[in-house]
Amino acid sequence: MKTSLVWTLILFTLFTLLPHAAAVNPTKLGLPEGAVARLGMGRINDIQYSPDGQHLAVASSVGVWIYDAQTGEVINLITSTDRIVGGEPDPQASAINSISFSPDGQLLAIGTQGNNIRIWNVKLGRYRHTYWVSGLQSLSFSPDGNILASGGTSIFKIYPETAE
Repeated sequence: MKTSLVWTLILFTLFTLLPHAAAVNPTKLGLPEGAVARLGMGRINDIQYSPDGQHLAVASSVGVWIYDAQTGEVINLITSTDRIVGGEPDPQASAINSISFSPDGQLLAIGTQGNNIRIWNVKLGRYRHTYWVSGLQSLSFSPDGNILASGGTSIFKIYPETAE
């Protein structure tokens, strides 16, 4: 009798608490006081809002998360398996150093420690173009969005962003 009562209480407790635990948003678990969300995974190297404020891109050692800036919902996750060159996985794929939205917010330049810059089409969710550079540390689009500049170890390069 005691055994069945104990099992009934255990099962009741599990069925009562598990749905609540499963419904908790993992980006909100264990946050310090005043924090509203936990973004990305791994070491975060860069964070950028899109010019219209609709998206937030978080670059890390794992990949780039693109969030809806209003709701915090993940729109896209660009991981190392997304880094493709000519249909083959990119052997130079590595942690993301720097990101930069184009002024219209349609493109996201992604610079990696593997010495490449990828242009990601935010709307279509795919890569548009790849540039190769050594010592990459930072990226920035020109105000008109037609030029992408990169800086790094004693270098500064400019890329025409009209490449299709």
